[in-house]
Amino acid sequence: MIGNIITIEKIIIILLVVSIVIGFFFFRYRSLNDRKIENGKLDKELSNKRDNNDKNSDKDNSDKNEILSVEIPKGARLTGFHINHIGMAMEPHYVIKSTEKGVYLKLTNMSPDDWMMTEGDGFKEDEGNGKYFRFADVVKDCESGEIVFLEDDTVVKELEEFIVKVGAISWDGYNEHVSMSGILDAGDSYTLYMEFSDGTTVSVYGYNSCPIGFDELKMKTVEIFDRYFEY
Repeated sequence: MIGNIITIEKIIIILLVVSIVIGFFFFRYRSLNDRKIENGKLDKELSNKRDNNDKNSDKDNSDKNEILSVEIPKGARLTGFHINHIGMAMEPHYVIKSTEKGVYLKLTNMSPDDWMMTEGDGFKEDEGNGKYFRFADVVKDCESGEIVFLEDDTVVKELEEFIVKVGAISWDGYNEHVSMSGILDAGDSYTLYMEFSDGTTVSVYGYNSCPIGFDELKMKTVEIFDRYFEY
């Protein structure tokens, strides 16, 4: 009789332990499942917010990049061109100087601003008359660069057509700075400066922001330089 009671007690204890274990795993599964559902809802909400932000950003960029004038001034030709993008890697500066003698393509680690800084204060005051590209046909002692000289201006005409295509003339005055919270790197900077024979200039600068079409113009420039430079 006593033995039967002990056996029943053991069975009851075992059943209690089993029920506790089953209950623990059941509630744990429900908790994880509920968390997955909540995370799924959160992911969906974040995705919707990102989509809305992208749409708003596209609209804002579209407004900012409204094409005001895509044509190069009548009778003018491109005499100076500088484009650069600095991101995770230090990319070179692509510089073009067009003269009556021919066209200079310069691949360098220094921007025209850097060249002018080596010349002393006030040198940039008259950048619109060609001084910005004064050293586009030489490699200074303080820089690492390479120059290719072309007797004809075919590449300049090709670039002019692309400038018109992307509406780069309308970018003049673009100066956007976008802060990226939580990003450890220095961000991306975009620079473009163009001069034309009639004195027209186009100046563009962006930090973590650039006009729509900038990347395409830079890629076109790289495509042109790749024909003449060995990296």
